[in-house]
Amino acid sequence: MFKNIMVAIDLSESSSQVLAKTVAIITENKANYQVVCCYEPVIGMMTEMSLPITGFDDSQVREAMETRLAELVEQAGLDKQKIRLIENIVGPGLCQHAELFKADLMIVGSHSRHGIRLLLGSTANYVLHHAVCDVLAVKIQRE
Repeated sequence: MFKNIMVAIDLSESSSQVLAKTVAIITENKANYQVVCCYEPVIGMMTEMSLPITGFDDSQVREAMETRLAELVEQAGLDKQKIRLIENIVGPGLCQHAELFKADLMIVGSHSRHGIRLLLGSTANYVLHHAVCDVLAVKIQRE
C-alpha cells in the first residue's frame, strides 16, 4: 500500500496516458499525491565562456507551463492544487523532490525506443536507478 505517490510528467500529449493510469493507483491506495513537472533552468546551463544574458525573465514560460500542468491534471480528474513545477536538472530534480515529498512510489512515463532493443527513456532510466522509492514506468502507447 502506497501512502505518498509522486507522478512525474513532461507536459507532452503522452502525459495524459500517465495520468490516466495514475488515477486508479491513487484511488486504490487512497494515497496522498503530487503531480510534478521538472524543467531545466536556462541560466544555470550557461558556462563561464557564455555571454551573459541580461534581463532574461522566464516568468511567462513558467506561467504557461503551470497552466498546461493544471489543465492536464484537471482533465484527468485530479486536484490541480496538488501540482508542483520544479526548476532543476530533470532526473536528479525528480529524485530529490521524491525524497522531500517522502514518496514511496514515483510514477513516470517511458517511451519505447525501436531498434535492436527497447530502452527506457533517459529520464525514466535515471529515476529507476537513483530514486529512493519504488518506481513505476508507464509505457507510452504511440497512436
